[in-house]
Amino acid sequence: MIRIVFLSGLLLSFAACGNSRSRESSLTGRPVLQKDGGSGRTLTEPFMPSIPEGTNVKVRLLQTITSRWATAGDQFEAELLAPIVIAGKVMFPRSTRLRGHIAESRRCSKTNSQGFLRITLDAIQKLDGGWVDMDATSISARGEGRGITWLHLPRRRPSLGRPDAESIPLSEAIISSDRKLQFAVLQEMVMSR
Repeated sequence: MIRIVFLSGLLLSFAACGNSRSRESSLTGRPVLQKDGGSGRTLTEPFMPSIPEGTNVKVRLLQTITSRWATAGDQFEAELLAPIVIAGKVMFPRSTRLRGHIAESRRCSKTNSQGFLRITLDAIQKLDGGWVDMDATSISARGEGRGITWLHLPRRRPSLGRPDAESIPLSEAIISSDRKLQFAVLQEMVMSR
């Protein structure tokens, strides 16, 4: 009699464990494992990778941008200088393409002695060729002089909006293609499959 009570208690505890679900830790980012009560199989919910807020994004522009020719709303392209790694997994490898736009541009003039530029990133390209929207910090640049001194740009990378650009006054704002830029993600980016 004692054996029957003990065995029935043991069976009830196993049955309760078989229907339980283990939940994902918000810190690990691992899939949730579930026990299927009928078949005893373990099911995995799909893992949706994400880039957390505050993640640094180091890029290089693919063309030089100057306040002399660029206007607000113009698009530009950049590439990652360092991979974006989350929880030990490379989410975006080095040289991944990014898109951005010029948020603000003021050309040097008589009333405005220095040019000004502000740029931000809009999207990053996934491995399958699709794009993921992103909200990132902006970077700004201001001209250095009064338009008398000229800066000579190399012809190997054309300036945005002016492929034959050779020189521009130092009073114009310049963000050159050989400069390393660092943005930060402002809002978590969730990648859909």
